[in-house]
Amino acid sequence: MKTIHLNQTDSTNLYLEKHLKELPKICSVRADIQTAGMGRLARHWDSAKGGLWFSVLFKSPELIPFQLQKICSLATLNALNDELESAKRSKVKSGKFLLKWPNDIYFNSRKISGCLQKNIFTPTSSNCIIGIGVNVNNPLIEELIKKAINLKTILSKEIDVEQLYHHILENIERRLSDFSQEELEADYRNNQLIKEGTHVKVLDIVNNNHYTGRVIGYPGETLEIFTEEGLQLAFKAADVTLKSWED
Repeated sequence: MKTIHLNQTDSTNLYLEKHLKELPKICSVRADIQTAGMGRLARHWDSAKGGLWFSVLFKSPELIPFQLQKICSLATLNALNDELESAKRSKVKSGKFLLKWPNDIYFNSRKISGCLQKNIFTPTSSNCIIGIGVNVNNPLIEELIKKAINLKTILSKEIDVEQLYHHILENIERRLSDFSQEELEADYRNNQLIKEGTHVKVLDIVNNNHYTGRVIGYPGETLEIFTEEGLQLAFKAADVTLKSWED
Protein backbone atom coordinates (compact mmCIF):
# COMPACT_ATOMS: atom_id res chain seq x y z
CA MET A 1 0.00 0.00 0.00
CA LYS A 2 1.38 3.41 -0.96
CA THR A 3 1.83 5.69 2.07
CA ILE A 4 2.24 9.45 2.33
CA HIS A 5 3.63 11.20 5.42
CA LEU A 6 2.83 14.84 6.14
CA ASN A 7 4.14 16.96 8.98
CA GLN A 8 0.86 18.87 9.15
CA THR A 9 -2.41 19.10 7.25
CA ASP A 10 -5.95 20.28 7.89
CA SER A 11 -7.35 16.73 7.70
CA THR A 12 -6.01 13.50 6.20
CA ASN A 13 -9.51 12.75 4.90
CA LEU A 14 -9.60 16.11 3.12
CA TYR A 15 -6.09 15.57 1.74
CA LEU A 16 -7.14 12.30 0.06
CA GLU A 17 -10.31 13.90 -1.25
CA LYS A 18 -8.39 16.83 -2.77
CA HIS A 19 -5.83 14.53 -4.45
CA LEU A 20 -8.23 11.76 -5.38
CA LYS A 21 -7.51 11.76 -9.13
CA GLU A 22 -3.74 11.30 -8.95
CA LEU A 23 -3.66 8.71 -6.16
CA PRO A 24 -3.51 4.92 -6.67
CA LYS A 25 -6.37 2.51 -6.08
CA ILE A 26 -5.47 1.98 -2.41
CA CYS A 27 -3.25 4.33 -0.44
CA SER A 28 -2.91 5.95 2.97
CA VAL A 29 -1.81 9.33 4.27
CA ARG A 30 -0.62 10.06 7.82
CA ALA A 31 -0.04 13.46 9.41
CA ASP A 32 1.86 14.30 12.59
CA ILE A 33 -0.66 17.08 13.27
CA GLN A 34 -4.16 17.80 11.97
CA THR A 35 -5.40 21.35 12.32
CA ALA A 36 -9.01 20.50 11.45
CA GLY A 37 -9.42 16.87 12.47
CA MET A 38 -13.03 15.74 12.58
CA GLY A 39 -14.93 12.93 14.27
CA ARG A 40 -18.45 11.67 13.71
CA LEU A 41 -21.29 14.20 13.44
CA ALA A 42 -18.85 16.99 12.53
CA ARG A 43 -17.29 17.00 16.01
CA HIS A 44 -13.78 18.40 16.38
CA TRP A 45 -11.10 15.77 17.01
CA ASP A 46 -8.05 17.13 18.85
CA SER A 47 -5.09 15.95 16.74
CA ALA A 48 -1.91 17.07 18.48
CA LYS A 49 1.59 15.76 17.76
CA GLY A 50 2.18 12.32 19.22
CA GLY A 51 -1.08 10.77 18.07
CA LEU A 52 -1.74 8.56 15.06
CA TRP A 53 -3.87 10.43 12.51
CA PHE A 54 -4.32 8.75 9.14
CA SER A 55 -6.78 7.93 6.37
CA VAL A 56 -7.04 5.15 3.81
CA LEU A 57 -8.42 5.62 0.31
CA PHE A 58 -10.26 2.84 -1.52
CA LYS A 59 -10.94 3.76 -5.17
CA SER A 60 -13.78 1.83 -6.79
CA PRO A 61 -13.59 -0.88 -4.12
CA GLU A 62 -15.20 -4.30 -4.52
CA LEU A 63 -16.46 -4.14 -0.93
CA ILE A 64 -19.19 -1.82 0.34
CA PRO A 65 -18.21 1.13 2.60
CA PHE A 66 -19.57 -0.42 5.79
CA GLN A 67 -17.44 -3.53 5.22
CA LEU A 68 -14.38 -1.34 4.70
CA GLN A 69 -15.19 0.57 7.87
CA LYS A 70 -15.38 -2.68 9.84
CA ILE A 71 -12.10 -3.89 8.33
CA CYS A 72 -10.28 -0.68 9.30
CA SER A 73 -11.77 -0.60 12.81
CA LEU A 74 -10.90 -4.24 13.47
CA ALA A 75 -7.41 -3.81 12.01
CA THR A 76 -6.82 -0.96 14.46
CA LEU A 77 -8.35 -2.89 17.37
CA ASN A 78 -6.19 -5.95 16.67
CA ALA A 79 -3.02 -3.86 16.51
CA LEU A 80 -3.84 -2.19 19.84
CA ASN A 81 -4.55 -5.52 21.52
CA ASP A 82 -1.25 -6.85 20.13
CA GLU A 83 0.52 -3.91 21.80
CA LEU A 84 -1.26 -4.75 25.05
CA GLU A 85 -0.36 -8.43 24.79
CA SER A 86 3.31 -7.78 24.03
CA ALA A 87 3.70 -5.37 26.97
CA LYS A 88 2.46 -7.68 29.75
CA ARG A 89 4.04 -5.65 32.53
CA SER A 90 2.86 -5.06 36.07
CA LYS A 91 2.34 -1.37 35.30
CA VAL A 92 0.03 -2.07 32.38
CA LYS A 93 -3.56 -1.15 33.20
CA SER A 94 -5.90 -4.15 33.23
CA GLY A 95 -8.50 -4.31 30.50
CA LYS A 96 -8.95 -4.96 26.78
CA PHE A 97 -9.63 -2.86 23.72
CA LEU A 98 -13.18 -3.32 22.40
CA LEU A 99 -15.38 -1.77 19.70
CA LYS A 100 -18.28 0.48 20.64
CA TRP A 101 -20.81 0.62 17.82
CA PRO A 102 -20.42 1.73 15.18
CA ASN A 103 -16.67 2.29 14.97
CA ASP A 104 -15.11 3.68 18.17
CA ILE A 105 -12.49 1.80 20.20
CA TYR A 106 -12.60 1.94 23.98
CA PHE A 107 -10.36 0.79 26.80
CA ASN A 108 -12.71 0.10 29.70
CA SER A 109 -14.96 3.21 29.70
CA ARG A 110 -12.56 5.58 27.93
CA LYS A 111 -12.21 6.24 24.21
CA ILE A 112 -8.88 5.78 22.49
CA SER A 113 -9.80 5.70 18.79
CA GLY A 114 -12.47 6.84 16.36
CA CYS A 115 -13.22 6.24 12.69
CA LEU A 116 -14.79 8.59 10.12
CA GLN A 117 -16.05 7.41 6.74
CA LYS A 118 -16.50 9.60 3.64
CA ASN A 119 -18.00 8.27 0.40
CA ILE A 120 -17.25 10.13 -2.84
CA PHE A 121 -19.21 9.40 -5.98
CA THR A 122 -18.26 10.51 -9.50
CA PRO A 123 -19.94 9.76 -12.85
CA THR A 124 -17.50 6.88 -13.39
CA SER A 125 -16.61 5.60 -9.91
CA SER A 126 -17.44 5.32 -6.24
CA ASN A 127 -14.71 5.90 -3.69
CA CYS A 128 -14.43 5.46 0.05
CA ILE A 129 -12.14 7.23 2.50
CA ILE A 130 -11.77 5.89 6.04
CA GLY A 131 -10.15 8.24 8.55
CA ILE A 132 -8.80 6.87 11.82
CA GLY A 133 -7.51 8.69 14.88
CA VAL A 134 -5.70 6.94 17.73
CA ASN A 135 -4.55 8.62 20.93
CA VAL A 136 -1.01 7.30 21.28
CA ASN A 137 1.54 9.60 22.95
CA ASN A 138 -0.38 12.85 22.47
CA PRO A 139 -1.43 14.72 25.63
CA LEU A 140 -5.18 14.94 26.14
CA ILE A 141 -6.86 18.27 26.66
CA GLU A 142 -8.46 18.86 30.07
CA GLU A 143 -12.09 18.28 29.02
CA LEU A 144 -11.20 14.84 27.60
CA ILE A 145 -9.26 13.43 30.55
CA LYS A 146 -12.24 11.64 32.12
CA LYS A 147 -13.67 10.16 28.91
CA ALA A 148 -10.58 9.50 26.79
CA ILE A 149 -7.21 7.80 27.21
CA ASN A 150 -3.99 7.37 25.23
CA LEU A 151 -1.90 4.25 24.64
CA LYS A 152 1.08 5.70 26.49
CA THR A 153 -0.95 5.87 29.71
CA ILE A 154 -2.23 2.30 29.32
CA LEU A 155 1.19 0.77 28.63
CA SER A 156 3.22 3.18 30.81
CA LYS A 157 5.72 3.82 28.02
CA GLU A 158 6.29 5.85 24.86
CA ILE A 159 4.95 4.14 21.76
CA ASP A 160 6.48 4.01 18.26
CA VAL A 161 3.70 5.69 16.25
CA GLU A 162 5.12 4.74 12.85
CA GLN A 163 5.40 1.09 13.83
CA LEU A 164 1.81 1.01 15.10
CA TYR A 165 0.64 2.69 11.87
CA HIS A 166 2.26 0.07 9.65
CA HIS A 167 0.96 -2.73 11.84
CA ILE A 168 -2.58 -1.45 11.26
CA LEU A 169 -2.02 -1.12 7.49
CA GLU A 170 -0.68 -4.68 7.34
CA ASN A 171 -3.82 -5.85 9.16
CA ILE A 172 -6.00 -4.01 6.63
CA GLU A 173 -4.14 -5.53 3.68
CA ARG A 174 -4.39 -9.02 5.16
CA ARG A 175 -8.14 -8.72 5.71
CA LEU A 176 -8.62 -7.43 2.16
CA SER A 177 -6.58 -10.22 0.56
CA ASP A 178 -8.19 -12.96 2.68
CA PHE A 179 -11.65 -11.40 2.83
CA SER A 180 -14.40 -13.45 4.39
CA GLN A 181 -17.77 -11.86 5.16
CA GLU A 182 -18.49 -14.53 7.79
CA GLU A 183 -15.15 -13.98 9.53
CA LEU A 184 -15.58 -10.21 9.40
CA GLU A 185 -19.04 -10.32 10.99
CA ALA A 186 -17.95 -12.85 13.61
CA ASP A 187 -14.96 -10.72 14.61
CA TYR A 188 -17.12 -7.61 14.71
CA ARG A 189 -19.66 -9.27 17.02
CA ASN A 190 -17.05 -10.94 19.24
CA ASN A 191 -15.18 -7.69 19.85
CA GLN A 192 -18.22 -5.57 20.68
CA LEU A 193 -18.16 -3.71 23.97
CA ILE A 194 -21.97 -3.58 23.95
CA LYS A 195 -23.28 -7.14 23.71
CA GLU A 196 -26.84 -8.27 23.09
CA GLY A 197 -28.84 -7.71 26.26
CA THR A 198 -26.66 -4.82 27.46
CA HIS A 199 -28.60 -1.99 29.14
CA VAL A 200 -27.90 1.22 27.19
CA LYS A 201 -28.94 4.82 26.72
CA VAL A 202 -29.29 5.88 23.07
CA LEU A 203 -29.33 9.41 21.71
CA ASP A 204 -31.18 9.32 18.37
CA ILE A 205 -29.17 11.87 16.38
CA VAL A 206 -31.74 12.19 13.61
CA ASN A 207 -34.72 13.01 15.85
CA ASN A 208 -32.82 14.29 18.90
CA ASN A 209 -34.56 11.88 21.29
CA HIS A 210 -33.19 9.73 24.12
CA TYR A 211 -34.19 6.10 24.65
CA THR A 212 -33.23 3.58 27.30
CA GLY A 213 -33.40 -0.15 26.75
CA ARG A 214 -31.52 -3.35 26.01
CA VAL A 215 -29.56 -4.15 22.85
CA ILE A 216 -31.18 -6.75 20.58
CA GLY A 217 -28.45 -6.88 17.93
CA TYR A 218 -26.61 -5.20 15.06
CA PRO A 219 -28.37 -6.15 11.80
CA GLY A 220 -26.78 -4.56 8.76
CA GLU A 221 -25.49 -1.09 9.65
CA THR A 222 -28.01 -0.53 12.45
CA LEU A 223 -28.26 -0.92 16.21
CA GLU A 224 -31.53 -2.40 17.49
CA ILE A 225 -32.83 -2.01 21.03
CA PHE A 226 -35.94 -2.98 22.97
CA THR A 227 -36.92 0.07 25.00
CA GLU A 228 -38.25 0.23 28.54
CA GLU A 229 -41.57 1.33 27.01
CA GLY A 230 -41.76 -1.89 24.98
CA LEU A 231 -40.75 -0.48 21.60
CA GLN A 232 -38.36 -2.16 19.19
CA LEU A 233 -36.26 0.53 17.54
CA ALA A 234 -33.43 0.55 14.99
CA PHE A 235 -30.82 3.31 14.66
CA LYS A 236 -28.38 4.00 11.85
CA ALA A 237 -26.94 7.16 13.42
CA ALA A 238 -26.89 7.37 17.20
CA ASP A 239 -24.71 7.87 20.27
CA VAL A 240 -24.78 4.89 22.63
CA THR A 241 -23.78 4.92 26.29
CA LEU A 242 -23.72 1.99 28.69
CA LYS A 243 -26.07 2.69 31.58
CA SER A 244 -23.49 1.19 33.94
CA TRP A 245 -21.13 4.07 33.06
CA GLU A 246 -23.64 6.49 34.54
CA ASP A 247 -24.11 4.63 37.84
